[in-house]
Amino acid sequence: QQYIVGFSDSGIGMDVALIYRPDFTNVFLSNLSIGMNVQNFISPRIKLKQKQEIWPYNVKLGFAKPLAMNEWGSQFKLYLDFEKSGNNRPVQYHTGTEYIFQNSYMLRAGSSSGEFSFGAGVVFNMFQLDYSYGKLFDHPLDFSHRLSLSIEFGKSRDEQIRIAEERRFREINKRVEQQRQYERNQKIAEAMEAGKRYMDEGDWIRARHEFSIVLGFESEIPDALEIREAKELLAYVDGKYEEEKRREMAEIEARNAKERAALEQRRFISEQHKKALSFYEHGEYKQAIAEWTKLLDRYPDYTVAQEFIKKARVDYQRQIYKLITRAEEYGRKRKYVEAINLLDEAFGLDPDTKIRNEIAKRKSRYTSQMNFWDLYTQGRNYELQKDYKAAMETYGRALKIDPSNKEVKKHYEYVRVRANARKEPLKPEVRTAFARSMRLITQGKYREALAILEDIQKIQPYSKEILDAIDGVMDKLNQQNRNR
Repeated sequence: QQYIVGFSDSGIGMDVALIYRPDFTNVFLSNLSIGMNVQNFISPRIKLKQKQEIWPYNVKLGFAKPLAMNEWGSQFKLYLDFEKSGNNRPVQYHTGTEYIFQNSYMLRAGSSSGEFSFGAGVVFNMFQLDYSYGKLFDHPLDFSHRLSLSIEFGKSRDEQIRIAEERRFREINKRVEQQRQYERNQKIAEAMEAGKRYMDEGDWIRARHEFSIVLGFESEIPDALEIREAKELLAYVDGKYEEEKRREMAEIEARNAKERAALEQRRFISEQHKKALSFYEHGEYKQAIAEWTKLLDRYPDYTVAQEFIKKARVDYQRQIYKLITRAEEYGRKRKYVEAINLLDEAFGLDPDTKIRNEIAKRKSRYTSQMNFWDLYTQGRNYELQKDYKAAMETYGRALKIDPSNKEVKKHYEYVRVRANARKEPLKPEVRTAFARSMRLITQGKYREALAILEDIQKIQPYSKEILDAIDGVMDKLNQQNRNR
């Protein structure tokens, strides 16, 4: 806006700038930065009295390349840019170099269309002070000094990603620890309940096994009431078990007292039975069944082994199906890590081929589902950071796992268009509608502007100019909603 001796007028202008850092692997092109600045992309027009003044456009294209770095944080950078104005001036070029020491001190030298300039800078915390001397402007005053102060605040993209990853790992570890404590308490409660029930039934072996499960957690919770109670009950059960075993062995000795083979029978039965019981008490039911079967091969009438084989087979199947059932419950709750751990535990029990195939099938399904949700979360993070190319790739990998997911399809289409956006001339009818939307934006009529932009985006779906305008309007609308 200008006001001169009673005459005034106002105009609207816009500048556009872009910086791009391609991921080149070539040693000469790595870490290259490319920038463009279009000043007066929309030229302001001011008319005072009879004469109208139009600011011409000015286009700058530049490159920056670090040349050397070391462990002390020092580096050299080279800069080159070209400038072209709309006032028929020839193309100007600018070159420069910068030396940075410990990321805090800078020395600079350069040339602007043959005119030498130099400068220096220093960084302290969030403040940066810069000085330069040279012919910085096309002005009759010729060489001049310039002093500037910059203040930076907020976290960088890399810092935000690192903080988000650390927070995610902490949450996962916390969730795993909570789940482990929950499962431990659940196992203790189930074992105590089952042990007491077996005691009431006089099933001392199973009772002993359940109380041994509780005592397996003694190193984690040594002072817990459940541990002390389990010790007392286990001592009682051991006494009853020993009493029952002595009675059983006495019966065997009475039947075979007159035969020399009775001694060998008793020794073998005792050792084999003890070995099988050891496997049984540790939940290794398949090994226990094998040992009792060896005993029956020699003494087919040993009914105790027959009964224990029946019990072990039931407990063996129950143990496997219990793990599979719990894994299925976790799978329905999308707790895939817990579900896979339980399936691995069931697989480790060495079930038959049919059950092994079922476990492998479920584990494969849970692994795919877990990968799908991890990819979806990662894609959302890239999308929020406006890294549309990475978001498109990540969503695409998720859709290979679940092609019918509507939510992921929606996000994939959103980032795909922006990842493939390009700068292209606007068609005449699109340019007219685009200019109308820009006027509505300046008037704060964001929803009307958005409707126009979305319509013309259907005509030129990959126009970066239109997509950037849509994203800008959406940011304005979101900000309005947050302020309400």
